[in-house]
Amino acid sequence: MTALLDEVDVLLSAAGPETRGWWPRACIWLLRLELEAALMDYCSRTLPEVAETPARIKLLLLDGRLPRETVQRIRASWANLSRAGHRHAYEMAPTVAELRSWHGEVAILSQLLAEQQQAD
Repeated sequence: MTALLDEVDVLLSAAGPETRGWWPRACIWLLRLELEAALMDYCSRTLPEVAETPARIKLLLLDGRLPRETVQRIRASWANLSRAGHRHAYEMAPTVAELRSWHGEVAILSQLLAEQQQAD
């Protein structure tokens, strides 16, 4: 597990009255940063010419390089985290269960990207 995922674990475990309001969004952005870091690591080994481009570009270039299901999961996770990270007055913050679910998915996807790096 990376330091970013560890920090999300700490926030999810230690959330209390003093952190009310900000910790769910902090978790979301840390998770998205972890996914983007895993994507950058993957691209730096397999597509070095695009390693420094924005995540959206990297997401488009995954087709045909990774299994279709993995690409769809990465794109869906990135989109969900991006949407959830922007606060809207009419939306409730994500629940701890949702955050833990996203945490688990990002951990799995980061591992899949790391394993794919080694296979390439």
